[in-house]
Amino acid sequence: MKNGRFEQSSVPKRSHKRKAKTAPPIIPLPRLQTTPLSGPVLEIDVLPIPTMEERIGLTWVVDNRPRHQLACSTLVKLRTSTQLSGVGRLAQIVTLRKHWATFSITGSQVTCSLRVPIPWTRLSALESHAHTKHYPNLPSTPRPHLAFRSLPPFLNDLESPYEFDTWDDEQPGAEASLTQITNAARKRRPRTEKTATTPEPNNDTEDDTNAPRQSTITDEMDEGTEWEGEK
Repeated sequence: MKNGRFEQSSVPKRSHKRKAKTAPPIIPLPRLQTTPLSGPVLEIDVLPIPTMEERIGLTWVVDNRPRHQLACSTLVKLRTSTQLSGVGRLAQIVTLRKHWATFSITGSQVTCSLRVPIPWTRLSALESHAHTKHYPNLPSTPRPHLAFRSLPPFLNDLESPYEFDTWDDEQPGAEASLTQITNAARKRRPRTEKTATTPEPNNDTEDDTNAPRQSTITDEMDEGTEWEGEK
């Protein structure tokens, strides 16, 4: 203030520039190529960003309901709002959870898979039996698809909201097959016998918790982790 008047400051005003919003990265869909095409091809809407929930490769998640239930040997073509893959084939279910089934996809040079909500999946007799019997011990995450998350049957995580079309005479066969797979995996499990040349464990070192461990279907379900088929 000078002589009762305010003088304009000569200090330049700072200009605040708004940072431009960066678009999320575009992850390319897998290049699928399956020949020969022995049936109809289903176009599957998937989320634009996959997950890395499996041990190897990316897992694409179904976004909208497909025209038919998905099962092993189904020919699929993945699509987003900006991309479209080639044709691949759903192989086997590699991971089974309470509300999702993950299929491996053949026809790609890189390992990839597709996670599908259980209501949009056609499980085999063995897979249906395993899902029903071990449902309480299957992982409850990821949560159900948004199309089912708010429905009353899906609010109780202790009781299965699913009913599968299996005949009563199929259950003993499925149980026998599940037992056979479990016993075969246990027989393949390596057993080490302590001998005079075997070094004693060193208690001063930390245990290697990241070491791979061969497990069976029953072991996985009893421990509350997802059921994984043979890859």
